[in-house]
Amino acid sequence: MPFNFQLSFSVMQKRRIYWPYGNPRHDAWEVLSSAGQLVVRRNHELVNKGNRRCQGWDVWLNGKHLGAIGGRSLVELEELSRHALKSATRAACCSRYKKFDSGTKLKSRPNWGGSRPFAGRPLKGESKRVSISTTLDRNTLELIDWQRGKTSRGEFLDRLVQEALSLAHGLKTGV
Repeated sequence: MPFNFQLSFSVMQKRRIYWPYGNPRHDAWEVLSSAGQLVVRRNHELVNKGNRRCQGWDVWLNGKHLGAIGGRSLVELEELSRHALKSATRAACCSRYKKFDSGTKLKSRPNWGGSRPFAGRPLKGESKRVSISTTLDRNTLELIDWQRGKTSRGEFLDRLVQEALSLAHGLKTGV
């Protein structure tokens, strides 16, 4: 007696994406779905207490926010049709649901992030850096390189400007 057994399965195709909406503490996932472009992001941590089980997904379909779904996994969300997705979403999934606007930022923690102390190129001297763009003739550049020795071009030009200013100041005061 022949035994016919057919096994069919589908591999869920999802990818992590940048998504400006929802809870920024959780990753956003784009899932290939028959309903369209489905983007999901957790709104809160998983809840699994007794009979309460909430996944806490915020759901967007084709860029439009549908709402929240609590009791379904990511695999189940992928398999839902467009109509089933719309009927399954609610304004809030559970009592832990939080509303996030597009401009919501994470609260900053003191002493977290920012520039590291002593990171980057140290400033030479106490003066502020000034960005100057200029065009020099090749001969002038070669003359500067010959005159400056081991100092950098910036330090050499700084010294030249200081000497010229002190000379000009001396001429004005008559010293």
